[in-house]
Amino acid sequence: MKKPLMLVFLLLMLFGCGKDLDFDQEKMEAAVREEAMTFNKVKEGGYKAEDIEIVSICKAERNTSKDVPQHYFVHWQTKDGKVKDENTLMKEYEQDGADDFYTKTNECVEY
Repeated sequence: MKKPLMLVFLLLMLFGCGKDLDFDQEKMEAAVREEAMTFNKVKEGGYKAEDIEIVSICKAERNTSKDVPQHYFVHWQTKDGKVKDENTLMKEYEQDGADDFYTKTNECVEY
């Protein structure tokens, strides 16, 4: 009985922890919340930074050969789910509006 339970636990740990995408998680979360607070619907809704939940952060792959820092697509939403953005593009902890140059990969950290 212990071996199957241990196997299930190990599988959950392997697949449930997400991939290491080589960014400072706390810094990225703070930057995303700061960016979310600039959205009109967030401001008008009276939301605070702590009302912003990050759903996932996925590595972005550049569609051209230009050498640039790593970018990430972030999916965030308010705790009540009324305001969300599934494709905020972040570069070095700042928003980058050039999302048409990137493709979202399957390398993600799910929250």
